Amino acid sequence: MRNGKSKLRPLQKTTAMIVLNDSGNRFQIEDNKDYYVQFEVNGDPPKMNIIDTVAPRRFHDALLRHALDYADEKGWLVETTCYLAAEFLNRNPSLRDPVPEPAGPTSPTGSPVWQNLQQFLYVNRNFVMLGLLFVGLLDRDLFLITSVAFLFVILSG
Repeated sequence: MRNGKSKLRPLQKTTAMIVLNDSGNRFQIEDNKDYYVQFEVNGDPPKMNIIDTVAPRRFHDALLRHALDYADEKGWLVETTCYLAAEFLNRNPSLRDPVPEPAGPTSPTGSPVWQNLQQFLYVNRNFVMLGLLFVGLLDRDLFLITSVAFLFVILSG
């Protein structure tokens, strides 16, 4: 800074309009057709594959965000073979498609029935222990089997 004046120019915001081209597979800057994000949609369910991004940094982030918003509006999943798009998604993990949850429990300990059994036995553990002692008086082998089963159910939660 010399004489109260800065030598640096202030940053200028770019206000370019992003449009979908006529063929419907490319988002581009309206005034400059050389800057674009090219994609293809295929599969069932439809999936947008971002193939190529050609633009300087100040434009490619805006183009990619626009393409991801468009895919989100359409309900498409997104994948990419373009390294710039992959880098953009790595910097912005919140824009990635959510990982679908499994349809059902993957193990018996995750099922609602199993969880209800665990909760019932834990809450009523004193009565269960008395029942085990009573069974132990009648049959030692049955006592051992039921004790191990009880401990397994309680400790697996």
